[in-house]
Amino acid sequence: MIGLENVIEFVSKEWRTLTQAPVISLMLIAITATITWKVLVWRYKGIIESLETRLKTEKHGREEEARIAAQRMELLKAQASSLKVDSVVSVKSFTAFDDSNSKDLRIY
Repeated sequence: MIGLENVIEFVSKEWRTLTQAPVISLMLIAITATITWKVLVWRYKGIIESLETRLKTEKHGREEEARIAAQRMELLKAQASSLKVDSVVSVKSFTAFDDSNSKDLRIY
């Protein structure tokens, strides 16, 4: 990688050429800066798109998990109400059975 010391050394060696042709020097600096800027924008756009895609995927996955959890809750509620009805029927049957048998066991 090019260090700051190398750039300073290059500029000091080529200072005379740079001052002799300022327009060309400025154009080269502008072209280099533009190319660098475009490369950085391209690179970071790719990173941003990748992160956005990952966020959308994770969001979709969480929505899917929430939907599945809601379906499970509905199923459990249905099963619980079914058990509750069955237990009420069982208690009523037991009570009816107990009442019918208690009449036979009464002592007069």
